[in-house]
Amino acid sequence: MERLLKINEVSEMLQMSPKTIYHWVHCGSIPYFKVYRQRGAAGVIRFRQSDLEKWLQCRKQNSNRIGSF
Repeated sequence: MERLLKINEVSEMLQMSPKTIYHWVHCGSIPYFKVYRQRGAAGVIRFRQSDLEKWLQCRKQNSNRIGSF
């Protein structure tokens, strides 16, 4: 099973502040999911590294298209 990343790990990996990562989560612009420990408890936000790599690749391709006018 793939290891799940925490906000701070994603923050370090992307060299962005945790506040920015939380903002992206809130806006739905970064792939994430919530893990619930027990019923009724608040979930914790986690990320799959493979999802983030795909997301970054897509963003890179889109930025290349914009710059190729």
